[in-house]
Amino acid sequence: MALLIIVFAYLSYDLAIKNTIVSYRACNSYLVKISAAQDAPAQMQKINEELESINVNINTPLNINFQELLLKKVTDFSLERNIILRELPEPHSYKEQDFLVETNKIVVEGNFIDLLTLMFEMEKEFNFSKIAGVVFASKKDQKTERIRLTLTIYYQNIKIIKDEI
Repeated sequence: MALLIIVFAYLSYDLAIKNTIVSYRACNSYLVKISAAQDAPAQMQKINEELESINVNINTPLNINFQELLLKKVTDFSLERNIILRELPEPHSYKEQDFLVETNKIVVEGNFIDLLTLMFEMEKEFNFSKIAGVVFASKKDQKTERIRLTLTIYYQNIKIIKDEI
C-alpha cells in the first residue's frame, strides 16, 4: 500500500505538478523580458545620447590643422613667458577603419613653472585633443655649462572619417 502511494505521488508530480512549475518559471522569465523590452526605447535613446556625447568629445574636426594651433599657442605663450620652442616635427598619423589617430609632438625649453603653466593652458584650451604623454628632461649644455630643462608633450587627436556614399 505504501508503495502504491509513492508511485501515485511520483506519477502525479511527473504528469501534472512538474509541468506547472516549468510553465510558471517560463512565464516569469517572459515577464522579465517584456518589462525590459518596454524600457528599450528609453534605454536606446539614452545610449544614443551617450554615444553622441562621446563622438563630440573625441572627434577633432577634419579641417583643423592642430599643428598650426600648437605653434600659435606656444608662440603667444613664449612672448609672455621665457620659453623656447625647440621642436615641432610633422605629426604621425595612424588610420584604422573609420578613425584617423594623429599624434603631435612638441618640445619646449624653459623653467619648470613656465613649462608646467604652458602644459596646463594647452590642456585647457585644446579640449578636443588628449595629452598622451609628457616628458620632462634636463640636459647640460656643453657650451654654457648650464642645465636646460625641456618639456616634450605628445598630443593625440582622433578624427572620425565618414565615408560619404
